[in-house]
Amino acid sequence: MSVQAKVAPAGDAVSSGVEKVIIDGITLAPGDNIALALSPDMIGGYSHQGADLLIQLKTGETIRIGNLGTSINLAF
Repeated sequence: MSVQAKVAPAGDAVSSGVEKVIIDGITLAPGDNIALALSPDMIGGYSHQGADLLIQLKTGETIRIGNLGTSINLAF
């Protein structure tokens, strides 16, 4: 499954970010902001693995956001 995303560097609003298509995962630079085009009902759960965020979709697929860090604010 591919997911639309916007990625902006630290200090920039994610709305001004570059649009990308994520297939399996993406690795961010420190401080990057990311917005995923996922609705809450698509998400089965999430977990950390080191500095990576793993998003488990209800379809059984997992999206890895590498280097996201340990301080995460999730908004749905």
